Amino acid sequence: MPHDDRRHEDTDGQYREAERTTYVSIAVNTVLGLLKLAAGVFGNSLAMIADAIHTLSDTITSVAVWVGLKIAQRPADEAHPYGHGKAEPIAGKVVAIALFVVGVSIAYESILGIYQFMKGASTLEEPKHYTLYAALLSILVKEWMYHYQVKVGRKLSLVSLVADAWHHRSDALSSVGVAIGVGAAMLGGEKWHWADEASALGVAVLIFWVAWQLFKQSAAGLMDTQASRDLRVQIGRVARSVEGVKDVEKIIARTSGMDVLIDIHVEVDAEMPVREAHKIATAVKERLIHDMPKVTHALVHIEPYYPGDHSPTAL
Repeated sequence: MPHDDRRHEDTDGQYREAERTTYVSIAVNTVLGLLKLAAGVFGNSLAMIADAIHTLSDTITSVAVWVGLKIAQRPADEAHPYGHGKAEPIAGKVVAIALFVVGVSIAYESILGIYQFMKGASTLEEPKHYTLYAALLSILVKEWMYHYQVKVGRKLSLVSLVADAWHHRSDALSSVGVAIGVGAAMLGGEKWHWADEASALGVAVLIFWVAWQLFKQSAAGLMDTQASRDLRVQIGRVARSVEGVKDVEKIIARTSGMDVLIDIHVEVDAEMPVREAHKIATAVKERLIHDMPKVTHALVHIEPYYPGDHSPTAL
């Protein structure tokens, strides 16, 4: 009888695919972030500096996602009998908190800059033209990264990878705001120089929203939220395909990283000997693990089958 927590080669390959995606994300964020930071510092644009910090923070969060994926790949052991899959949503939560901290810092600097400008306590320099080019480049690169990473994340059902993809989308959107703010500051003259600071504040608000959404998504993974109905229907169909199974009474399925952990109650002939019922339970477990690559743990509980003793399950 195979161990409940057997990991499929397919799952290992999927984790490796996810890792490759994070490598690309780290490289792109680092290069683009440094480029934008240079443009912001030498081009007199707080909005571009804020956008650069946002991008460089994505490098840190991508590293956190990579660490989470590495830990999640570890097989079950005595201390972690259900595996290490929870490391993946934990990484997603770390990403969300990091984004929130970045948002607070950017919001503070931009509000302070606008306040001092309105009070006449400081003047804001006009951004250089190349900051606009840097913003446009960022929009193109980060939007491409979003589509690339979200496709892989949804394919593998990895919340941390989808979360990291949304960082790219938020960065692209913030760069749109930066481009508008920088353009207004360049074309509107001295009285419009505050527009650069205002676009930085818009970036901060966007970061807050993304951070909150990611925090909620990762929390669902840590709270053992029930798996989707479609997945449970598939589980029920596979279990009923085993000879001797009369019906399925209950299915509890939760995700742990890319792994799926199942508790299932199957009904068999009420007069069946314990030895035969145990064989059916073993067959159900093996069929679920074999037919559903993401299932690494299946606990099968045997119930006596009595026609009409409960409402027919829809699963």
